[in-house]
Amino acid sequence: MTSETKTIDLADLTIGSPAVQEYPYDYYKLMREQEPVHYDPHTNLWMVADYDFAVEVLNNWQIFSSKIDMRSDVGGP
Repeated sequence: MTSETKTIDLADLTIGSPAVQEYPYDYYKLMREQEPVHYDPHTNLWMVADYDFAVEVLNNWQIFSSKIDMRSDVGGP
């Protein structure tokens, strides 16, 4: 007997789905393994699941802000 392991791709999931909301820890684990800085197009959210990246984002809030600002002194990636 052979067992097949189904690979789950992070792109197939969304943070807003009921299954993820009910038990989000597997989703978080996939983010850490596959894409520690992840964009969810279904919710239009960027999520950070890596400690060092999260610290960088929090410490550089001027760059990583969700506020849209077209001033040249604000800049952004």
